[in-house]
Amino acid sequence: MSQNIVYETMPELIERGTTAFSRGDYSEAATAFQKLQSIYSKEPEWQEARLSEKLMPIAGYAALRAGLYDQAIDSLGTFLDQESPAHSQEIFAKYTLALTLKKKGAHEEALKAFAEFRECTSSASQQGIALIHEADIHLKSGQPSVAIRLLHRVFESGVAIRVQTQARLRLLQEQIKLGELNEAAKTLLESPWQSDTMPELALLAFLAIESGDAFFKNELYNEALQAYQLVPSKSVLLEKQIQKLAELKNVFEKRRGDVGMGGFMWTNFYEQVIQSAAYQLKALKEAPDYTDQLLLRRGRASLLAGRPFESWLLFERLAHDSSSNYMEQGHLNWILAAKGIHRFNAAISIAKNYLQLYPGSDSVDDALMLIASSLIDSQQYDEAVKALTELSENAANQDYRISSLYQRGQCHMRLGNYPVAKADFDNVALKAFEPILAQRAKLWSGISQFLESDFEEALSTFNDLYAKTGSRELKGEALYRAACCKYFLYSYEEAIKILVEYSNHFAGHAREFEAQLLLGDSYHALNRIEDAISRYQTIPLDVPDLAHLAAVQTAFAYEQLNQYEDAIRTLERRSRLEHDPYNFTEVQLVCAEIQLKQGTQNDALDALDLAVAKHGNSLNTENMLEAIKQLAILKKDNYAVLYNFALDQRRYRLAARLGLLRALDLRDKDLLFQSNEAFLELANEIPIEELPPECLAHIGLELVKLEFENGPRLLESLLVKYPNSNYAAFAYYGFAISEEAAGQLGAALGWLNRIGTRDINSPIYVDTLQLEGSLRMHLSEYAAAQVAFNTILSFRWASSKQKATSLLSLARLKDLQGHPKQAVAYCQRVFTLYPGITDAAAKGYLASAEYLVQIEENAKAIEILDEFLGIQEYRQTEQFKIAKGLYSRLNETQGKEQKL
Repeated sequence: MSQNIVYETMPELIERGTTAFSRGDYSEAATAFQKLQSIYSKEPEWQEARLSEKLMPIAGYAALRAGLYDQAIDSLGTFLDQESPAHSQEIFAKYTLALTLKKKGAHEEALKAFAEFRECTSSASQQGIALIHEADIHLKSGQPSVAIRLLHRVFESGVAIRVQTQARLRLLQEQIKLGELNEAAKTLLESPWQSDTMPELALLAFLAIESGDAFFKNELYNEALQAYQLVPSKSVLLEKQIQKLAELKNVFEKRRGDVGMGGFMWTNFYEQVIQSAAYQLKALKEAPDYTDQLLLRRGRASLLAGRPFESWLLFERLAHDSSSNYMEQGHLNWILAAKGIHRFNAAISIAKNYLQLYPGSDSVDDALMLIASSLIDSQQYDEAVKALTELSENAANQDYRISSLYQRGQCHMRLGNYPVAKADFDNVALKAFEPILAQRAKLWSGISQFLESDFEEALSTFNDLYAKTGSRELKGEALYRAACCKYFLYSYEEAIKILVEYSNHFAGHAREFEAQLLLGDSYHALNRIEDAISRYQTIPLDVPDLAHLAAVQTAFAYEQLNQYEDAIRTLERRSRLEHDPYNFTEVQLVCAEIQLKQGTQNDALDALDLAVAKHGNSLNTENMLEAIKQLAILKKDNYAVLYNFALDQRRYRLAARLGLLRALDLRDKDLLFQSNEAFLELANEIPIEELPPECLAHIGLELVKLEFENGPRLLESLLVKYPNSNYAAFAYYGFAISEEAAGQLGAALGWLNRIGTRDINSPIYVDTLQLEGSLRMHLSEYAAAQVAFNTILSFRWASSKQKATSLLSLARLKDLQGHPKQAVAYCQRVFTLYPGITDAAAKGYLASAEYLVQIEENAKAIEILDEFLGIQEYRQTEQFKIAKGLYSRLNETQGKEQKL
């Protein structure tokens, strides 16, 4: 059987090869060029027409595209072996050869070939493409650090933007894979992406999400947020990806018509980019819609990056989107966002709504805990206790039950209910699965005992914790607290011994400098003044609050040694360093106190003047009242004149303080009408936002007492703007008065419960106890009422008027309990001990007589009334007239009985 052999001439083969090449049929082109070379390469026409130089580069490229790598290498080698090949063709041939070697898997030879190509070309972009290929080879060879270095080189060079983008995307992929997150953040975020021109939008989006997740997991929340913000919604991304791919294909078709050797190189580059972009588009179409999940991620990152307002908007949007699968998660996180912007009441409302919408959710306990923590954050400790009690009894998760007990103990601590708090902490110590939580509960149990002034029991608790805990932090804390107990038990030598042990074994502990301060105080208590000073001087200046206390204590120590100049120098040095207005003012007050004792009144005036001049118009200077008061007394200034002068200068905060001192001064002088007028004038003339916390407290409370409706508003402003103010008790007391007036006695007690022994130095503390006793008496809680009244009597610093009022309340209490004889005894203590408190003494006389009548001891009642009516000072009292009538009736009755 005969075989037909097709004979083709050189021109025919050239025509067949180039035609096939131009239409992209690289297999046909490679076959034609191979046949042409094998048949005609020895012919004179081949040499004369320099066909090797013209055809071998494209023959090699066609073989590469056809997957005929050895044939490609042979064709390209034939070309490159020639002397002085054309430069453009040489560049193309070297690139194609390097690419072929890479495709074949000859990595070492490929790296060498790409390096030779880079040396041959002057184009930065072409060099960049080669470096990307080299990086890819190094990655496949398990050398990522070399690859990353090469990709960095391309990214930071002046190559064409498409080449730079390819290098940047590959670099980012590898950095994420290797966990080099700080470097990945720089690559992703430090310079803008050319999103208007790049076709790799989908890849960028996927990498941004992957990067954001890695950043978030490693607590790089700002970086995570920025990464998520690079990602558009899926619908927008899909539209853009289709558009950019079409634009890229259009550019590719134009490049394809470029018959120059460089054009082939770019064609290859564009084909790879198009192939990648098309794959990304396919993956994007097939992927589920990530938009809502991305909103959730962005919201969480925003919240943790300190941008709670942004997170609020994102979570609120999700929570209200009924079409979203992430509606519930959005709602739950919305509670956190509300807490993040300190809108605690809103957080509570959102959480309650969540519980209504998702009662069967696995996150119900989380929502309840968020309600409790929001109540704690807003200092609604009574309500927090209720929420935590529910959790401690009903939470599905046992850990939640135990942590709820722990948090409830903390609430009771803030309410001053130390025994109840201790019971919770003891419970946690017994039940906690985690030893560290049990030990922390043990610590707080000891602190509860300490705050109850049960120093011996607290010491035992701290010693036990010290012996049993393995935590260095808790061990140091327990030892420091034990030293505090010894100090308050007046065992100063033992306190020193413990603190020296602490210093030797707990360097760098959180209480390190507080321990040094306490050590100084212990030496001071033993009159070892020089030792005390040396301890105070170890407190570093970069611990400002402790350095401030140390300076003040040092000054008092020098004063005790009669080294007044050293004391003043210490305070002046601290004054120059002090930036906190409150601490600065305190330094000047102490300085003035020492200077007055030294007899240098002018220097004291200078110190007080400096405090007022520098911070008299500051908001957060709650001790400024004392400085202004002392200054006014020493200068014999008139508050009203100073008030009007400050008002004219629009120094409203200073004016508010001066006006307050004027109102308080009038009240102290029993000029109540004028005092009330002064308070009302302040409320009308000073904008509420300009009122310092002490002014909000005093003015708000007085307006509540006068039943003006803006009183509670001022007190609410105090708590919102100054949640840590020393005057918070004023607000709670004012709210309690309002609730009592409305007949809500339980609610009134709830507000008073927020006032703890920490407020014992507050000027209204005794008044709050008086109100508490009165409320409990009306609620028939007689034992608790008696405790409140007796507590007032135990205070040496309580005023005579306050003690007299308490005695009268105890008399009323005993009467309600059916013990009128005891009531008489309390009344008689009032007018015997406090005859100068006219109103109270008058009430005591009259009530005593009335109780005596009640038990049918009329003769004694007449005797008491006779004494009362014979004292001139009581004639103007309301009780005098009532007593006079009672006296007449009793005498009349007594006379009739005698006649009978």
